[in-house]
Amino acid sequence: MKEHINKSFGFLKTTALGGVLYFFPLVVLGVLSGYVFSIVQGIAEPLKDHLPVESPVGYVVLFLATIGVILLLCFICGLLTRRAFTKQFSHKIEKQLMTVFPKYAIYKDLLA
Repeated sequence: MKEHINKSFGFLKTTALGGVLYFFPLVVLGVLSGYVFSIVQGIAEPLKDHLPVESPVGYVVLFLATIGVILLLCFICGLLTRRAFTKQFSHKIEKQLMTVFPKYAIYKDLLA
């Protein structure tokens, strides 16, 4: 009986951790989108006379600008990861993640 409970608890723990690892990037992307949208909206505020910022079309334009800025940031980060110092930094961060979350290496291998 105890073994069955331990297996069930292990399954629940693994499933919950997998869910957290799945949703974490989505949450980060949502928070980042909010920050970038507020920055883009602040930049577009002086252009209110020339652009319909307050209309639905204006919000779509601001949203597309936000997506463009995020894609540009991703591209720049991708360029930086090709550099040697960034690879070393990334390797150190992964080592720290593996010490804090031992199953990180397993999930990384599964997803790679």
